[in-house]
Amino acid sequence: MTRRSKLLSVLLVLSLLVKFLTARGYQKHQQRKHLLRFGNESRPVYSEQIIPGWIKSIRLDGWVPETMFQQITYLQVHSDEELQEVDRLFDVTRLGGVKLSGKDVTDSSLQIIDQCPNLTDVRLFTTSITPEAMRGFTHTEQLTTLIINGSGVDDAFFHNPNSFPVLTHLGINSDDLTDEGVVAICRIPTLNMLSLNHCPNIAGSSFQRLAKIPVLTTLQLYDLHVEQSTLSQLSLNPNLENLTLFLPTADTLPADVIESISQLKNLKTLDLQGMNIENADLLRLAELPTLERLALPDSPVSEEFLLRLEKHPKIQSLVLSANHLTTEQVEIVNQLSLPAGTGPELYFSGKPPTPADFNHLLELQPPSISLIFSRTTLTEAHIRLIKNMNVKYLQLLEVILPEEGLEWISNLNSLVFLTISDTPLPDSDLEHLSSLQLRSLTLFNTDLNAGSINILQRLDPMPSSMRLLFNDIPRSSRDELLSRHPDTYFEF
Repeated sequence: MTRRSKLLSVLLVLSLLVKFLTARGYQKHQQRKHLLRFGNESRPVYSEQIIPGWIKSIRLDGWVPETMFQQITYLQVHSDEELQEVDRLFDVTRLGGVKLSGKDVTDSSLQIIDQCPNLTDVRLFTTSITPEAMRGFTHTEQLTTLIINGSGVDDAFFHNPNSFPVLTHLGINSDDLTDEGVVAICRIPTLNMLSLNHCPNIAGSSFQRLAKIPVLTTLQLYDLHVEQSTLSQLSLNPNLENLTLFLPTADTLPADVIESISQLKNLKTLDLQGMNIENADLLRLAELPTLERLALPDSPVSEEFLLRLEKHPKIQSLVLSANHLTTEQVEIVNQLSLPAGTGPELYFSGKPPTPADFNHLLELQPPSISLIFSRTTLTEAHIRLIKNMNVKYLQLLEVILPEEGLEWISNLNSLVFLTISDTPLPDSDLEHLSSLQLRSLTLFNTDLNAGSINILQRLDPMPSSMRLLFNDIPRSSRDELLSRHPDTYFEF
C-alpha cells in the first residue's frame, strides 16, 4: 500500500469514527429542526452548537457540520403537554432559559425543568404552579434571572438566601408573598434588580430592609397597597440607578422618602405614578445630577419646576400629566433640550382635573409622539387630540372605549406601536386594526380567542413583534400564527 493510500485510509477511518460518535446528536437535531422549527426565531425553542472538547483538541471542529451537536438552550411552552413532548423527544440537559406561560402549565412542568442543571433564566407567567411545588424546586443555585408573574410563590421559597448565590434579577407578582418573604429576599446579596408588582399581601413593614441589598441598582414597587404612614419606612440603597414607585393608596410621598430620593446621586430613571408631588419636593428632584428620565404622570408641575428642568444637563425623556399641563407650561416645555424630534410623553388618567379639550397640547414643539391613557374613559376630546397629533406610540391601559369602540383608530397612518391592556376587545374592534401599518402590537388581557386570531391573521403588513399575553388562546391558534408568519416575533 502506498503512502498516499495509507493516508486516505486513515482519513476515511477517522471520518467514519466521527460520524459514528456523532450520529445520535445529528439525527436528534434533524428531528428537532423538523418538529420545532430550529433557525426560526419566531419559535420559542432555540438551539446552540456544543462541540465536544475532544473534537476541538484534535482540531476537527472546523469540519463539523452546523447541524451536529445542537442543544436546546432556550424553551418557551404553554402547557404541560408541550413540555412533556419536548422532554420525550429531546435532550434538555443543557437548557439555559425557560419561559412557562398559561394556566395549562402545572406542577408537573416544574418537575421537568427541575431536572435541568444548567438553568440560569426561569420565567413563569400566569401558570397553575402552586407554592408547594415551588418550594420543591431545587435548581436555584445557578439562577441569575427569576421572574414569577401570576404563579404560586410564597415566603417559604425564599427562606434560605444561600439558595440563590448568583441571582441578579428578581420579579414577583404573587398573592402569597408577604413582608416576611421580602425580608428574606433582602438577604440575597447579589440582587441587582428587584420588582415587586401587585402583591396585595405586602403591607410595607419590610421596606426598611431594601437598602440592605448591597448591589441593588433597579427597584420597582408597583401597584402595592401600602398605607401612607408605612411608606415613610421606605429605605433606599444609595446606589440606585432606576426607581419606580406606584402605590395607589399613597397620594403623595412622605418627606423622609423625598429626602432619600434626593440623595441618590446615581439615579438615572425616576417614575412616580399615582402621586401628587409637592412643588418644593419637585424642585429637589430636578436637582438630581444624573437624572435622564423623569416620569410624573399624575402630578401637577409648576412653571418654576419646568424652568429648573430646562437647565438640567442630562434629561432625555419626560412624562407629564396631560390633565394638568397648561398653555403657559407648554411654552416652557418647548424650550427643553429633549432629543431631536421628540416632545414629552403625555399621560392621561381618570383622575381630576379633566379638561374639556386639549387643543393647547397641539402647540408642543416638537409634538408629542407618545400618548398613554390609563384607567380613564376615552372621550371625544381625547380622540380628537390623538387624530391631530400624528401619534407614533399609543398605549390604552385599562380604558373604557366609546360606543364606537376603535373605529376612530383606522385612520392613524402614523401609528406604529400600539399597546392595549385590560380592555376587552370584540372582533369588531380588531377589524379596525387591519388598516394600520404597525411594527409592534401588544394586547394584554383583552379577551382574545380563536376567532380573534383569525382576524389578526389578516393584518397586512403583519407587525414584526406581537405580544398576546394573558389571553386564552388555544394552542392550535398559536401554532397557526407561528407557522404562517415566521418573520414575526410572538409572545404568548
